[in-house]
Formats: sequence, C-alpha cells, structure tokens
Amino acid sequence: IYIWNTEYNEVIKSFIAHSNSIYSLAVTRENSNYYFATIGNDRYLRLWRYNSLNDNHNSEVYLLAERKFQHELRKVKFSYDGIYLAVAT
Repeated sequence: IYIWNTEYNEVIKSFIAHSNSIYSLAVTRENSNYYFATIGNDRYLRLWRYNSLNDNHNSEVYLLAERKFQHELRKVKFSYDGIYLAVAT
C-alpha cells in the first residue's frame, strides 16, 4: 500500500499489507489517525493505523488487528462514522 500526499504529489509511506494481492481497501479518519482495513487473497482481514500528526515520512503504520476467514473475502467498507466495518464474501 502506498500513502500519497496529494498536495505535494509524493509517496509519504508504503507498507506490505498482505503476502499477495489486495482485493479491497477501506479508509476512515479520526483526528490525526487514519485507519485502513484491507482484505487480500490470503483470506485475512487486517486493520491498520497510521498517524499523520508527526512528520509524515517518519510515522509508522501499525497492525491493530487481523482475522483469517474460511471463505474468500471480496469487499470491505467502513460505516460513514467509521465505527463499523462491513466485509462481503
């Protein structure tokens, strides 16, 4: 995953979210924290946090949670308020 600063047109952070393809990515924001939910062909749902308050190039991406599903996952989406996460198979 590449996190871009669109104002300056530059990549400020990149990280490997899954061992292979990512099927879906969802993003929500709370203050200076960005939360990314990813699902990949490895059948894992992963939740990440990125804090943009610090100097962007030095901020870390943290894996907050992960869960492996028995079925292949296709789509992930945060609710409008960012509280809920829905996953479709």
